[in-house]
Order: sequence, then structure tokens, then C-alpha cells
Amino acid sequence: PLRFDLISVYPNPFNPITTIEYSILNESNIEVSIYDILGHKITQLVDTFQEKGYYKTIWDGKNSHGGYVPSGVYFVQIKNKSDILLQKILLLK
Repeated sequence: PLRFDLISVYPNPFNPITTIEYSILNESNIEVSIYDILGHKITQLVDTFQEKGYYKTIWDGKNSHGGYVPSGVYFVQIKNKSDILLQKILLLK
């Protein structure tokens, strides 16, 4: 990879799952989280140390308690020690 990047979120809009692809330029602790439109954290998908490379994770439309969230706009946030990337996604039921 040439940079820390949120490559794609597909499909978007989605139902019932979406795939989040990202790249890491330097090894770092990586967090991938989902937030609602009000900025509340819905769930955390990744919180681990990762080496340089390409990665993907899946969000199944569930919150951190295992319940399904309603249709609406959400944000994928990817964070390392110095950068934060956001992308808007839409869950349709």
C-alpha cells in the first residue's frame, strides 16, 4: 500500500452486510468502528495491531450488544495513531 486509506465499502447502500476494505502503510494499532448519525458508537469491528498491508472486515448491521440497528445513515471510522478516515454508509431494510 502507498497510504493509510479506506479503499471501499461495498455494497453501499447495503442489506444485510457490507464489506469494509482498507490499507495500512505503517504497522499500527487499528480501530474500525461504526457510528450513527448522532456520533454515537454503534460497534467496534477491529481493535488490534496490524502490519502494513490490505485488510477487510464485515459489518452485519448489528450493534455491540448483538441487536440489529434500524435503517439509516451510519459512518465507518478507521483510526490509527495519527489519522482518522470516515465514510458514510446507508443501511436499507
